[in-house]
Amino acid sequence: MEVLPSLLGNTANNNLLAPAIKALGVSIVARGHNGRAPIPDALQAQCVALHTLQGNICHTKDSSFNALAASMMCLFLSEILLPTSPTGSTIHAEGVATLLQRYPPSFYSSGTPHKLFAGFRPILVLHSFLTRRSSFLATDSWKTEPFAHVSATPLQALMNDVIAVPAIFEELDTCKFMPASRAAYHAENALTMIVAVVDRLTQSYHSTLLSGNSWWYMSRAENEVSLWFPDITVANYLTHYWAFWIICVTHIRQLREAYPSLKEREVLVDGQAPESQDISEKLMDLSTQIFQSIEFLIQDEMKLFGIASAALPFQTACSFLKRNNGSEGVCSGMYKQVLDKIVQRGYGNMLINGALSFGYPQPAV
Repeated sequence: MEVLPSLLGNTANNNLLAPAIKALGVSIVARGHNGRAPIPDALQAQCVALHTLQGNICHTKDSSFNALAASMMCLFLSEILLPTSPTGSTIHAEGVATLLQRYPPSFYSSGTPHKLFAGFRPILVLHSFLTRRSSFLATDSWKTEPFAHVSATPLQALMNDVIAVPAIFEELDTCKFMPASRAAYHAENALTMIVAVVDRLTQSYHSTLLSGNSWWYMSRAENEVSLWFPDITVANYLTHYWAFWIICVTHIRQLREAYPSLKEREVLVDGQAPESQDISEKLMDLSTQIFQSIEFLIQDEMKLFGIASAALPFQTACSFLKRNNGSEGVCSGMYKQVLDKIVQRGYGNMLINGALSFGYPQPAV
């Protein structure tokens, strides 16, 4: 969103951007039970912006690419905040992916195109994970060339470590239609690749840790403990690292359960068998830490950056805890406090009903 002021100085850009910015603004103030704008006004603003966007897509020129991409970002965020249909966000994500591929990866190595690409990339990786489908972003050129002149942030580097995983999930989903022996072969390959991803995640985590405390506990009320971070960059990195670790390790365990022959293989996660008590406790601890991080991410001063980055970690932790503790355990105590705060701040559509607002199934954990 930091590129918007620089783009608004051009009249042609204004004609495209103004409706999209208005749609986002009205959606922000209309969200939640205590919204300060009528829902119909927000939906009308979205319709006007979409009509303007559709009228420009077919006639777009290289000179208007930045404004077009920024407009799509505004509409995508508007759709997440105030969903117009179960598949609305999916359509926006696929449209963004198509737009980005009009140019080679090197086009996004500097300037405004790089800033736009860096903003879109985590959203598209999220889309790929939740739909369990491979992404063009997994190719080497798309992982390296956009960061040839601007070093990747820790979160962007983390995306490089995990972007191959959705393709593995996509292949696993086809195993149910294969003969048992062939499915077992693909499952074994998938297990090997996911274990390698977990190893990379662990190595990257230890090399990325900053000096000093990366997070600490903060108690604001009795029986209410939150995690606090130096800044949003560290919070984004850690909560996504925890979420990806949970997703990958849970899939390792599920594969070994579904294919008994894989249990005969020696597989180590953090030096332990995936089914060990230590790993079970770590999965539970990381899920809890994600919940404890939500208070930091949904602070008013974080604006959309915090809440947009909370979606995948929150849904991953919630899904894991429901599967392992039951819905009653998830909604009690600390978890109920977190859910109440999310609703109070008007982000229920994005997080609590995230599967609906994103138009995706819950992450399979």
